[in-house]
Amino acid sequence: MGDRVKKIGKRKRWADEDVMERAEFVGRTVKELCELLRAGAAYPEISERIERGREALQSIRTMLWQRELVRTLGVPRRDAA
Repeated sequence: MGDRVKKIGKRKRWADEDVMERAEFVGRTVKELCELLRAGAAYPEISERIERGREALQSIRTMLWQRELVRTLGVPRRDAA
């Protein structure tokens, strides 16, 4: 049982780090988007940045939803009847 808790703990830390990396990516993408808008960049380039940010935000939403689902359901106990 102790090994299982360790694995879950490692997975949670990894997921938290991954969420933060994706959030930082979104932040950089938004800054790039602002620079492109100020520079009067072409639509395809702006659209690409918007789509990349949207995909990253969606993946963050999915990861957080999965984490909340696990938290709500909890880890089943072996001795539960």
